[in-house]
Amino acid sequence: MQTITNVQALPGWSTVTGPSIGPVPPSKFALTQQQRGLATSILIAVTGVPGAYADLMARSPDVPLPANTGSLKMLTTFAVDAGSLLYTQAAEIGTKVTGPNGLTLNGQTQWNYSTDPKLMVLDVTGPTFDWVPTAVKIPKFAPGLHTELRTYAFTPEGILLASIEVDGILYPVDGPVAPGQALGWGKNAMIAGFQPDTNPKGGAWNWEVFDVRWLVS
Repeated sequence: MQTITNVQALPGWSTVTGPSIGPVPPSKFALTQQQRGLATSILIAVTGVPGAYADLMARSPDVPLPANTGSLKMLTTFAVDAGSLLYTQAAEIGTKVTGPNGLTLNGQTQWNYSTDPKLMVLDVTGPTFDWVPTAVKIPKFAPGLHTELRTYAFTPEGILLASIEVDGILYPVDGPVAPGQALGWGKNAMIAGFQPDTNPKGGAWNWEVFDVRWLVS
């Protein structure tokens, strides 16, 4: 097993908007790497668009994909603010992997805030690249610190989320498999992605990411 740590501290993080992320970008957004003592965090700040859903992705630089047998874990520690409970449409987190065949595997998932006033539903990418709701439904992230450990299984042609652990509680997921897409991304590489999507209320919320690491085997 190889562990890749402090992904949030790597230079080259960037924001992505446009059709592949969503038709409407936030009215304001900022991505800032900042020092927290000896550590580095990433602060993602977004302000929505009244009357529209708005989308933006913060993505890491490409990280070389180690030799593996198709097992990948992603551990994240992050905090959300009080605005997230009012203005979030979805909070997307995940890993995208591009193998030697050039197919990009979308391990991005979303915590969907729109279906219930108090709970959020975990959606995963399905066989036709649409969001597929899972049976995982938990309280929305309270303002403050949270941890996630997600376990993926993948081949050169597809990826699935096998399980997700949130604040110490494990939830099985087991699929479905999201097939790879030829997107022209760099081969044998991984990226981490965080997408704070806003709802039509048009307000602002902040997402600070303190730790991103992968365990690949």
